[in-house]
Amino acid sequence: MKKAIKYIFVAWLVVNLYTAIRIGHYSTASPNLHADVAMVLGSPVKGNTPSSVFASRLDHGILLYKSGKVSKILIAGGKGNKTRLSEAKAGKNYILQRGIPEKDVLTETVLPLPLKTPNFRNQY
Repeated sequence: MKKAIKYIFVAWLVVNLYTAIRIGHYSTASPNLHADVAMVLGSPVKGNTPSSVFASRLDHGILLYKSGKVSKILIAGGKGNKTRLSEAKAGKNYILQRGIPEKDVLTETVLPLPLKTPNFRNQY
């Protein structure tokens, strides 16, 4: 039994190591690609402040913009029941405070949860 567990663990380790190497290789395979827009998906907002997960996503969008990999940042996110601002508006404020020009920040607040909204699924 111990031998079987050892083989399973080694197999799991090899698969994860291989996956990590492939991810690392892919991330550097085409460093000069450029996209028109980076889409940042919303996440909960606490008051007017993006959650730590959302802020991390926004920071990555900012990094892509400042490194010249994207021309604009699109922030998607609706308004929760208990929040004053939509996720997109809170994200936009966060990005503007970090020096990104307003003309390069787009927002989408109309589609709250497309996969969970039956009307949205039926329209498309």
